[in-house]
Amino acid sequence: MAGSTQQEPEKSASAAAPLPSKRARILKRTLFGTGLGVACAAILWFTNRFGDATPLLIVGSFVALLGMIEASLMGTLFLRALPVILIVPLVGVTLVEFACIQRPPSEGPWAQLALEILVAISLAALVHALTRGLARFKLARQLLILALCAVLVGAFGWLDEHDMRPFDVLPVFGGLAGLALLVASVVDRSPQKRLDLAISVGLAVWIGVPLPALAQIDRLWGVSGVVSLILLSKIGDVAGYYVGNAIGRSHPFPSLSPGKTTAGCVSSFIAGVAMGAGLAWMDMLPATILNGALVGAFINIASQAGDLFESWVKRRTRVKDSSSWLGPSGGVLDVVDSLLFSVPTALVVWPLFLSA
Repeated sequence: MAGSTQQEPEKSASAAAPLPSKRARILKRTLFGTGLGVACAAILWFTNRFGDATPLLIVGSFVALLGMIEASLMGTLFLRALPVILIVPLVGVTLVEFACIQRPPSEGPWAQLALEILVAISLAALVHALTRGLARFKLARQLLILALCAVLVGAFGWLDEHDMRPFDVLPVFGGLAGLALLVASVVDRSPQKRLDLAISVGLAVWIGVPLPALAQIDRLWGVSGVVSLILLSKIGDVAGYYVGNAIGRSHPFPSLSPGKTTAGCVSSFIAGVAMGAGLAWMDMLPATILNGALVGAFINIASQAGDLFESWVKRRTRVKDSSSWLGPSGGVLDVVDSLLFSVPTALVVWPLFLSA
């Protein structure tokens, strides 16, 4: 009896120990997330003062580059030479965005998004096919990447000199995408090598297109549109995180995202709809309150899908976080995962609900 009474305080103390740890973890993540929010606000303020979306494009492309490097180091993706393959598509997409900033196209956002996806697919497949033939020659691969980037810059300079818009070469990139995929699939005959091709193209489109495309959101709807999109993309994360930690019990995706709860998902959706209606009411979104709520619903669903997709990628590559670069928040992809789906969704959905 005496022994049992002596052990009871130790058990209760050990049972209570995880609680401060959890609170400390939530506090650290809150403070770090606040710091990221302040940095994001500073970038948007500078973009507004600059007069066009060039600073936002530079930052978006740089973050995409960090995400690509991070993805290439994740678990089973390590040592696949992915940065070599992914840099050229990112350069191509960035040049398309920069050209559209300098000379706004008459085509809608759907057309520009389609062009950038074609650019990413074609260049990723082309570089994949070329570098696989130079697998043993690291210096040759690096020189090839530099040469392709130089060719891209020169090509866009020639287009600008001859007063041509990126959309004038849309059929060229469409044909190049098909040809590059065909060549790469012929070179990579085995199923494993074709899987490598799919990974290269998939990462180029998933990471390389959405973040530079934030510049297009700014060009079409101004800094208030970018702020609204970021708020709509992240408010669900915030609501889901705190509500899920407070009252979440059931886990709808245990094998995909064990930390996500049903209560968190529902609260995330409600917060997104309310935020969309609120942004419309405050005239930050050029829409009625009903359309603002619908926009919030679409962006929230896309954001939650982006979070789940990134979780799926991490499970496939056998890592818990994309990296530890951002401390309590994990890695770059852990922070921007919702934007990787919400930006393309906004470019497709917003023209239907928002005025120009």
